[in-house]
Amino acid sequence: MKKNFQSSLRGTKQSILSFQLLIFLLFAVACNSPRNNDNPPVESVVAPDSLFVPTGNAELDSLLRLTITGTVTEKMNALDALIYKYVTTNKSLTLQYANEMLRLAKKEGNIKREGDAYGGIAGSYFYDGQADSALFYLEKQLMMYEAIKDDYLIMETKRGIAQTLKKSFRYDESLKLFQECLDYTTKTGQSAENKARILQNIAALYSEMKLNDISIDYYKQALNIFNTLDKEPQILRDIGCCYSSIGINLGQKEEYQKAIEYYEKSLEFFRQINDKYYSCYSLRGLVDCYLALDKDEQAYDALDKLESFAKTLNNNLLLRDALELKARYHYKQQQYQKALLYAQEALSFCRKNNARNIPDVYEILALASAHAGTPQETTDYIKKYIKLSRERFDEERNNKVTEMSAKYETAKKELEIENKNQIIKSQNLQRGLLVGGIALSLVILILLWYMLRLRNRRNHALTERNTALSERNEALADMNATKDKFFNIISHDLKNPAEAQRDALKLLVQHVGQWDANILAKYFEGLLETAEGQVELIYNLLGWAQLQTGRMVYRPSTFNLAAGLRSDISLIRNMAGKKDITVDVRIPEDADVTGDSNMLSAAVRNLLSNAIKFTPVGGTVTLEASPYPSTPFPLQVLPPTGEEKGKRELGGEFSPPSGELVGACISITDTGIGMTEEEISSLFRLDSAQSRRGTAGEQGSGLGLIVCKELLEKHGSVLHVESTPGNGSRFWFTI
Repeated sequence: MKKNFQSSLRGTKQSILSFQLLIFLLFAVACNSPRNNDNPPVESVVAPDSLFVPTGNAELDSLLRLTITGTVTEKMNALDALIYKYVTTNKSLTLQYANEMLRLAKKEGNIKREGDAYGGIAGSYFYDGQADSALFYLEKQLMMYEAIKDDYLIMETKRGIAQTLKKSFRYDESLKLFQECLDYTTKTGQSAENKARILQNIAALYSEMKLNDISIDYYKQALNIFNTLDKEPQILRDIGCCYSSIGINLGQKEEYQKAIEYYEKSLEFFRQINDKYYSCYSLRGLVDCYLALDKDEQAYDALDKLESFAKTLNNNLLLRDALELKARYHYKQQQYQKALLYAQEALSFCRKNNARNIPDVYEILALASAHAGTPQETTDYIKKYIKLSRERFDEERNNKVTEMSAKYETAKKELEIENKNQIIKSQNLQRGLLVGGIALSLVILILLWYMLRLRNRRNHALTERNTALSERNEALADMNATKDKFFNIISHDLKNPAEAQRDALKLLVQHVGQWDANILAKYFEGLLETAEGQVELIYNLLGWAQLQTGRMVYRPSTFNLAAGLRSDISLIRNMAGKKDITVDVRIPEDADVTGDSNMLSAAVRNLLSNAIKFTPVGGTVTLEASPYPSTPFPLQVLPPTGEEKGKRELGGEFSPPSGELVGACISITDTGIGMTEEEISSLFRLDSAQSRRGTAGEQGSGLGLIVCKELLEKHGSVLHVESTPGNGSRFWFTI
């Protein structure tokens, strides 16, 4: 604001000469002026003798009467409403009501209301500009809410602490608390209104840090949420505040015309709810922008409204701002006597309230007095301006030093903790890799023995079918394909990574004392990813082998689908989190199906894992179960006894016989890379299945979908696939 007025002052030759003279006088006085570091005392809290003074307002008098004649609960409720009414405009009344509620709460042992009372006291100091006192009472409020373990009130108090820290220029601490509150609203699914208000708080913090573009973006996010809510008075007030705050940011960027548009929008919303308090802040911004654009007439009209509203509200702080702005306006108009009178009146309000802005008033007094006052007055004003400016500068400098010291200590502790965690993590990884390597080697040996045994069985079966030439040729081709696929997996997918891991472990043993924790951590993470791929392959091989040898027995039962898949979904979400992929689950909690729960879990887990493998970072994988009436294709239904009677295709209108359950359609849809028709046709053929690397380089064997297909065939179901290159894939089946 001061910058805009000084820019206006430099518009005329006379103002330039006056300002240069003032700078000279300031320098001369500064060389001889003593330093004064006295701080204004903190106002004490005094309980009232009587709370009920009739006002003539029926609603207000009703609340005041309850504070005398109501029950204890009614008294505290009324006091809470009165605190909320006066907290932004009347510090004295707010403190009276808050202290009375605190007395009653302590007497009744009501910890929640005791915390509310401390919040009211903190609010009175906050709006009076006494951040340290506000912070003291907010800490007391937090202790009360932590004692009753109310997470919502704890977060709201932390939000108040963050706002107060912002006033003390402790921006990093404030932002950390605001982010904690925002994460809490997202985690607990709180109302959109709470989330929007926290976004407002973060936007205001960035505005104070002069990061205007980031601030505007957060305000617009909050606006988008508020505009979706019912237009109650509080929501209209919040929307108006967002528009006003965007105007402030645009004004700081010197985009005055755009700022005026946002200020005028904010005034429209404040006018709807007759909110004069927040209208004053928009009017103050309008004055600044009008003067910057030399629209003096509009500026004076806005000043008149600002002064009128401030008097109506009986708010001395706002009235002081209006008077100071009028003084600067008249100074720009070269009406120095009027400027002097308004500045002196503004100074009288400064003495009654927060003294932080007194240097600005003394500045305009010195400027106006240089033209309309006496030399002695001008000298006195200059001395006071220099003295108070120094004090304000020292205060801001000390705040910055305190903030930087706190940052340094926090960063130092965090670094020490991180170093200790890295050492522990690297040690755990070493142990895990050694144990995992041994276990993996044993599994591979068992698998090789199992594969040799399987091959001998297949060869023996071929010799017994020599009498049927056509059947023998078909079986021979199938077994040859199986053999080739298995040996390809053993020679390439198992052997090569195993050898690479062996060589990597040798290097690790040789250099473990030379490499630092970060290099070791990355090295171990790479080895773990390779091991995870091999474990997945081994599970698929074992599952397929059990199916082929008949050792996996189909044991149907009726179970809840959502409960049966819960642990698998949790595991898949952990896998998806590494690629920032969203897993959207749409399974009704009352969905009951009949089948082998272990087989179905394995099939769905494989399909979800496959979807994540071929979905890029930031994509979405959707698991959905819908009842038969909503499915667009025939549904297969099995008898409730679980006996395998083959497939039974149903078409048209479905009426299940007595004792049977209507099934579900289960689909897995992703936003991945998709497949061509040629790739789809070879998915379920062992002799032509091709492994493809995932979007993050994950290695596959082409065996997982074949296992899924055969597991579903045990249920008399068919696995269907729909896919388009670049547009993702959809796998679905009925059960």
